[in-house]
Amino acid sequence: MKLLQKTWVAVVLTICMIVAAIGIGQWRADTTPEASAEAGTATLNTTLNTSEYEQKWIADQAGVLSAQEIKQIAIYQANWVKQFDILIAVNTVPSLSQTIEDYAYETGERIGLAMQDGILVVDASTGNCFLAVGQEFPLTDSQITSYLDHYLYEDAMSQQYGEGILNLFSALHDYYADRYGVNLQQTSSSKAIDLIVLLIMGLIFASVLDRYLFRRYHETYYGNPNPPFVFRPILFWHGPGFGWYRRRWNRVPPGSFSGGFGSHHHHSGGSFGSHPRGGGFSGGFRGGGFGSNPRGGGFSSSSRGGGFGGRSRGGGFSRRSGGGRSRGGGF
Repeated sequence: MKLLQKTWVAVVLTICMIVAAIGIGQWRADTTPEASAEAGTATLNTTLNTSEYEQKWIADQAGVLSAQEIKQIAIYQANWVKQFDILIAVNTVPSLSQTIEDYAYETGERIGLAMQDGILVVDASTGNCFLAVGQEFPLTDSQITSYLDHYLYEDAMSQQYGEGILNLFSALHDYYADRYGVNLQQTSSSKAIDLIVLLIMGLIFASVLDRYLFRRYHETYYGNPNPPFVFRPILFWHGPGFGWYRRRWNRVPPGSFSGGFGSHHHHSGGSFGSHPRGGGFSGGFRGGGFGSNPRGGGFSSSSRGGGFGGRSRGGGFSRRSGGGRSRGGGF
Protein backbone atom coordinates (compact mmCIF):
# COMPACT_ATOMS: atom_id res chain seq x y z
CA MET A 1 0.00 0.00 0.00
CA LYS A 2 1.29 3.46 -0.93
CA LEU A 3 0.07 4.88 2.35
CA LEU A 4 2.53 2.71 4.28
CA GLN A 5 5.38 4.09 2.18
CA LYS A 6 5.01 7.58 3.64
CA THR A 7 7.47 8.55 6.37
CA TRP A 8 4.87 10.34 8.48
CA VAL A 9 2.82 7.17 8.60
CA ALA A 10 5.83 5.29 10.00
CA VAL A 11 6.30 7.95 12.66
CA VAL A 12 2.64 7.76 13.65
CA LEU A 13 2.78 3.97 13.90
CA THR A 14 5.87 4.18 16.12
CA ILE A 15 4.10 6.60 18.44
CA CYS A 16 1.10 4.27 18.56
CA MET A 17 3.39 1.40 19.55
CA ILE A 18 4.77 3.44 22.45
CA VAL A 19 1.27 4.45 23.58
CA ALA A 20 0.20 0.81 23.40
CA ALA A 21 3.17 -0.16 25.59
CA ILE A 22 2.10 2.42 28.17
CA GLY A 23 -1.44 1.08 28.09
CA ILE A 24 -0.25 -2.49 28.58
CA GLY A 25 1.90 -1.39 31.51
CA GLN A 26 -1.06 0.38 33.09
CA TRP A 27 -3.31 -2.64 32.61
CA ARG A 28 -0.75 -5.02 34.10
CA ALA A 29 -0.26 -2.74 37.09
CA ASP A 30 -4.00 -2.47 37.66
CA THR A 31 -4.42 -6.24 37.56
CA THR A 32 -1.40 -7.03 39.77
CA PRO A 33 -2.67 -8.33 43.09
CA GLU A 34 -1.97 -6.09 46.06
CA ALA A 35 -2.72 -6.38 49.74
CA SER A 36 -3.13 -3.34 51.95
CA ALA A 37 -2.00 -3.72 55.54
CA GLU A 38 -5.10 -3.45 57.70
CA ALA A 39 -3.52 -1.15 60.27
CA GLY A 40 -1.74 1.07 57.76
CA THR A 41 -1.53 2.36 54.23
CA ALA A 42 1.65 0.89 52.74
CA THR A 43 1.07 -1.77 50.11
CA LEU A 44 2.54 -5.23 49.85
CA ASN A 45 3.85 -7.05 46.82
CA THR A 46 1.83 -10.26 46.98
CA THR A 47 3.45 -11.81 43.90
CA LEU A 48 6.60 -12.87 45.76
CA ASN A 49 7.24 -16.56 46.37
CA THR A 50 6.63 -17.25 50.06
CA SER A 51 7.03 -21.04 50.26
CA GLU A 52 10.53 -20.83 51.74
CA TYR A 53 9.42 -18.37 54.39
CA GLU A 54 6.43 -20.51 55.40
CA GLN A 55 8.67 -23.56 55.80
CA LYS A 56 11.79 -22.03 57.35
CA TRP A 57 10.83 -18.90 59.23
CA ILE A 58 7.40 -19.64 60.70
CA ALA A 59 7.10 -22.42 63.29
CA ASP A 60 3.52 -22.77 64.52
CA GLN A 61 4.29 -25.47 67.06
CA ALA A 62 1.25 -24.52 69.13
CA GLY A 63 -1.07 -24.84 66.14
CA VAL A 64 -2.73 -21.48 66.71
CA LEU A 65 -2.28 -20.01 63.20
CA SER A 66 -4.48 -20.72 60.21
CA ALA A 67 -3.00 -21.49 56.79
CA GLN A 68 -4.12 -18.08 55.54
CA GLU A 69 -2.50 -16.32 58.49
CA ILE A 70 0.77 -18.18 57.88
CA LYS A 71 0.63 -17.19 54.23
CA GLN A 72 0.07 -13.53 55.07
CA ILE A 73 2.87 -13.50 57.66
CA ALA A 74 5.19 -14.97 55.02
CA ILE A 75 4.19 -12.23 52.56
CA TYR A 76 5.34 -9.62 55.07
CA GLN A 77 8.60 -11.50 55.61
CA ALA A 78 9.28 -11.81 51.88
CA ASN A 79 8.66 -8.11 51.32
CA TRP A 80 10.89 -7.06 54.20
CA VAL A 81 13.77 -9.27 53.18
CA LYS A 82 13.57 -8.16 49.55
CA GLN A 83 13.35 -4.45 50.28
CA PHE A 84 15.11 -3.92 53.61
CA ASP A 85 16.99 -7.15 54.36
CA ILE A 86 15.07 -7.42 57.64
CA LEU A 87 13.39 -10.60 58.84
CA ILE A 88 11.17 -11.31 61.84
CA ALA A 89 10.73 -15.03 62.38
CA VAL A 90 7.61 -16.28 64.17
CA ASN A 91 7.52 -19.16 66.65
CA THR A 92 4.43 -20.22 68.60
CA VAL A 93 4.97 -22.82 71.32
CA PRO A 94 2.42 -24.80 73.40
CA SER A 95 4.36 -24.11 76.62
CA LEU A 96 7.81 -23.22 77.89
CA SER A 97 9.98 -24.59 80.68
CA GLN A 98 12.26 -21.52 80.66
CA THR A 99 11.69 -17.78 80.46
CA ILE A 100 10.30 -16.61 77.14
CA GLU A 101 13.17 -14.14 76.78
CA ASP A 102 15.81 -16.88 77.11
CA TYR A 103 13.93 -19.12 74.71
CA ALA A 104 13.55 -16.33 72.12
CA TYR A 105 17.23 -15.43 72.02
CA GLU A 106 18.41 -19.02 72.08
CA THR A 107 16.05 -19.88 69.22
CA GLY A 108 17.11 -16.82 67.21
CA GLU A 109 20.72 -17.92 67.54
CA ARG A 110 19.92 -21.54 66.70
CA ILE A 111 18.03 -20.80 63.48
CA GLY A 112 20.72 -18.45 62.26
CA LEU A 113 19.20 -14.99 62.29
CA ALA A 114 21.30 -11.90 61.66
CA MET A 115 21.91 -8.67 63.54
CA GLN A 116 19.06 -6.69 61.96
CA ASP A 117 16.51 -9.49 62.41
CA GLY A 118 14.07 -10.43 65.14
CA ILE A 119 12.04 -13.39 66.36
CA LEU A 120 8.54 -13.14 67.79
CA VAL A 121 7.78 -15.92 70.29
CA VAL A 122 4.24 -16.66 71.49
CA ASP A 123 3.61 -18.95 74.47
CA ALA A 124 0.09 -20.27 73.86
CA SER A 125 -0.23 -21.69 77.39
CA THR A 126 0.11 -18.28 79.05
CA GLY A 127 -0.46 -15.70 76.31
CA ASN A 128 3.04 -14.34 76.86
CA CYS A 129 4.74 -12.79 73.81
CA PHE A 130 8.27 -11.58 73.30
CA LEU A 131 10.08 -9.98 70.35
CA ALA A 132 13.82 -10.61 70.60
CA VAL A 133 15.93 -8.59 68.17
CA GLY A 134 19.50 -8.24 67.02
CA GLN A 135 21.74 -5.29 67.76
CA GLU A 136 21.03 -3.58 64.41
CA PHE A 137 17.25 -3.93 64.46
CA PRO A 138 15.84 -0.51 63.44
CA LEU A 139 13.45 -0.02 66.40
CA THR A 140 14.53 1.05 69.87
CA ASP A 141 13.64 -0.84 73.04
CA SER A 142 10.81 1.53 73.91
CA GLN A 143 9.44 1.37 70.37
CA ILE A 144 9.39 -2.42 70.44
CA THR A 145 7.50 -2.41 73.71
CA SER A 146 5.06 0.20 72.41
CA TYR A 147 4.34 -1.74 69.21
CA LEU A 148 3.70 -4.97 71.11
CA ASP A 149 1.46 -3.14 73.58
CA HIS A 150 -0.63 -1.36 70.96
CA TYR A 151 -0.90 -3.98 68.22
CA LEU A 152 -0.48 -7.45 69.76
CA TYR A 153 -1.41 -7.42 73.44
CA GLU A 154 -5.21 -7.37 73.29
CA ASP A 155 -5.43 -10.09 70.61
CA ALA A 156 -2.93 -12.24 72.48
CA MET A 157 -4.92 -11.93 75.70
CA SER A 158 -8.01 -13.16 73.83
CA GLN A 159 -5.93 -15.91 72.18
CA GLN A 160 -6.38 -14.42 68.70
CA TYR A 161 -2.69 -14.84 68.02
CA GLY A 162 -2.79 -14.82 64.24
CA GLU A 163 -4.81 -11.63 64.10
CA GLY A 164 -2.53 -9.98 66.63
CA ILE A 165 0.65 -10.94 64.77
CA LEU A 166 -0.76 -9.58 61.51
CA ASN A 167 -1.76 -6.33 63.23
CA LEU A 168 1.76 -6.01 64.58
CA PHE A 169 3.37 -6.83 61.25
CA SER A 170 1.11 -4.36 59.47
CA ALA A 171 2.21 -1.57 61.80
CA LEU A 172 5.88 -2.54 61.42
CA HIS A 173 5.44 -2.61 57.67
CA ASP A 174 4.23 1.00 57.70
CA TYR A 175 7.17 1.93 59.92
CA TYR A 176 9.70 0.38 57.51
CA ALA A 177 8.11 2.06 54.50
CA ASP A 178 8.16 5.46 56.23
CA ARG A 179 11.68 5.04 57.57
CA TYR A 180 13.32 3.83 54.37
CA GLY A 181 11.09 5.64 51.90
CA VAL A 182 10.52 2.58 49.74
CA ASN A 183 7.26 1.77 47.97
CA LEU A 184 7.08 -2.01 47.97
CA GLN A 185 4.61 -2.24 45.10
CA GLN A 186 5.97 -1.48 41.67
CA THR A 187 3.90 1.39 40.33
CA SER A 188 2.09 1.40 37.02
CA SER A 189 4.30 4.23 35.75
CA SER A 190 7.47 2.28 36.49
CA LYS A 191 6.10 -0.75 34.65
CA ALA A 192 5.18 1.41 31.69
CA ILE A 193 8.66 2.93 31.69
CA ASP A 194 10.17 -0.56 31.68
CA LEU A 195 8.10 -1.50 28.65
CA ILE A 196 8.98 1.73 26.85
CA VAL A 197 12.68 1.17 27.51
CA LEU A 198 12.43 -2.36 26.11
CA LEU A 199 10.56 -1.08 23.06
CA ILE A 200 13.13 1.64 22.42
CA MET A 201 16.00 -0.83 22.83
CA GLY A 202 14.28 -3.15 20.37
CA LEU A 203 13.84 -0.34 17.85
CA ILE A 204 17.46 0.71 18.20
CA PHE A 205 18.66 -2.85 17.72
CA ALA A 206 16.43 -3.34 14.67
CA SER A 207 17.58 -0.03 13.19
CA VAL A 208 21.26 -0.90 13.64
CA LEU A 209 20.72 -4.32 12.08
CA ASP A 210 18.83 -2.77 9.15
CA ARG A 211 21.74 -0.39 8.53
CA TYR A 212 24.19 -3.26 8.50
CA LEU A 213 22.09 -5.43 6.18
CA PHE A 214 21.42 -2.50 3.85
CA ARG A 215 25.11 -1.63 3.65
CA ARG A 216 25.96 -5.16 2.53
CA TYR A 217 23.04 -5.18 0.08
CA HIS A 218 24.02 -1.77 -1.26
CA GLU A 219 27.69 -2.65 -1.71
CA THR A 220 26.73 -5.78 -3.58
CA TYR A 221 23.93 -4.59 -5.86
CA TYR A 222 24.43 -0.87 -6.32
CA GLY A 223 24.32 -0.14 -10.06
CA ASN A 224 22.47 -3.35 -10.85
CA PRO A 225 19.11 -2.42 -12.44
CA ASN A 226 17.62 -5.82 -11.58
CA PRO A 227 18.93 -7.15 -8.23
CA PRO A 228 18.07 -10.82 -7.69
CA PHE A 229 15.96 -9.94 -4.66
CA VAL A 230 14.39 -6.91 -2.99
CA PHE A 231 15.86 -5.59 0.24
CA ARG A 232 13.61 -6.63 3.14
CA PRO A 233 14.40 -4.70 6.35
CA ILE A 234 13.18 -5.51 9.85
CA LEU A 235 11.50 -2.10 10.17
CA PHE A 236 9.22 -1.68 7.17
CA TRP A 237 9.88 2.06 6.90
CA HIS A 238 13.47 1.23 5.96
CA GLY A 239 12.31 -0.57 2.82
CA PRO A 240 12.17 0.51 -0.84
CA GLY A 241 9.77 3.38 -1.41
CA PHE A 242 10.63 5.15 1.83
CA GLY A 243 12.93 8.12 2.22
CA TRP A 244 15.32 6.18 4.47
CA TYR A 245 16.02 3.70 1.66
CA ARG A 246 16.17 6.22 -1.20
CA ARG A 247 18.63 8.51 0.57
CA ARG A 248 21.02 5.66 1.22
CA TRP A 249 20.61 3.92 -2.12
CA ASN A 250 21.70 7.01 -4.08
CA ARG A 251 24.96 7.21 -2.20
CA VAL A 252 27.94 5.73 -4.01
CA PRO A 253 29.43 2.87 -1.97
CA PRO A 254 33.07 3.23 -0.84
CA GLY A 255 35.48 1.96 -3.51
CA SER A 256 32.95 2.43 -6.35
CA PHE A 257 32.84 5.06 -9.08
CA SER A 258 29.97 6.57 -11.00
CA GLY A 259 29.51 6.47 -14.76
CA GLY A 260 26.37 4.56 -15.49
CA PHE A 261 25.12 1.13 -14.73
CA GLY A 262 27.31 -0.44 -17.35
CA SER A 263 30.55 1.06 -16.18
CA HIS A 264 29.91 0.86 -12.45
CA HIS A 265 32.13 -1.58 -10.61
CA HIS A 266 30.68 -3.56 -7.77
CA HIS A 267 32.13 -6.24 -5.56
CA SER A 268 31.77 -9.77 -6.81
CA GLY A 269 30.49 -12.51 -4.63
CA GLY A 270 28.48 -10.25 -2.36
CA SER A 271 29.28 -12.33 0.72
CA PHE A 272 29.45 -10.73 4.15
CA GLY A 273 32.99 -9.86 5.09
CA SER A 274 34.38 -9.66 1.55
CA HIS A 275 34.33 -5.89 1.47
CA PRO A 276 37.35 -4.27 3.19
CA ARG A 277 36.49 -1.83 5.92
CA GLY A 278 38.37 0.52 8.23
CA GLY A 279 37.96 0.60 11.59
CA GLY A 280 17.07 -16.02 54.88
CA PHE A 281 17.04 -15.53 52.38
CA SER A 282 19.01 -13.78 54.48
CA GLY A 283 18.76 -10.85 56.50
CA GLY A 284 18.98 -10.93 60.07
CA PHE A 285 21.08 -10.85 63.07
CA ARG A 286 24.18 -10.68 60.93
CA GLY A 287 27.75 -9.93 61.85
CA GLY A 288 27.95 -10.97 65.44
CA GLY A 289 24.79 -10.52 66.88
CA PHE A 290 21.69 -12.45 66.31
CA GLY A 291 25.17 -13.21 64.91
CA SER A 292 28.11 -12.72 62.72
CA ASN A 293 26.96 -15.14 60.05
CA PRO A 294 24.22 -14.91 57.43
CA ARG A 295 20.92 -16.52 58.37
CA GLY A 296 20.97 -20.26 58.74
CA GLY A 297 18.35 -22.70 57.63
CA GLY A 298 15.50 -21.50 59.80
CA PHE A 299 13.24 -23.71 61.90
CA SER A 300 13.60 -26.52 59.37
CA SER A 301 17.32 -26.81 60.07
CA SER A 302 19.23 -27.34 63.28
CA SER A 303 22.35 -25.56 62.07
CA ARG A 304 23.44 -22.64 64.23
CA GLY A 305 24.10 -19.25 62.67
CA GLY A 306 26.38 -17.79 65.31
CA GLY A 307 25.52 -16.06 68.58
CA PHE A 308 22.37 -14.00 68.76
CA GLY A 309 24.70 -11.78 70.55
CA GLY A 310 24.56 -10.21 73.93
CA ARG A 311 20.79 -9.88 74.21
CA SER A 312 21.06 -6.16 73.73
CA ARG A 313 17.42 -5.32 73.07
CA GLY A 314 13.94 -6.70 72.97
CA GLY A 315 10.50 -6.32 74.38
CA GLY A 316 7.45 -8.29 75.36
CA PHE A 317 4.68 -8.78 77.83
CA SER A 318 3.51 -11.54 80.11
CA ARG A 319 0.12 -12.31 81.61
CA ARG A 320 -0.21 -12.00 85.35
CA SER A 321 -3.02 -13.10 87.61
CA GLY A 322 -5.74 -10.49 87.41
CA GLY A 323 -4.99 -9.69 83.77
CA GLY A 324 -2.05 -7.37 84.31
CA ARG A 325 1.12 -7.43 82.29
CA SER A 326 4.79 -6.67 82.61
CA ARG A 327 6.72 -5.31 79.65
CA GLY A 328 10.23 -5.96 78.52
CA GLY A 329 12.34 -3.01 77.52
CA GLY A 330 15.65 -4.38 76.38
CA PHE A 331 18.65 -6.04 77.87
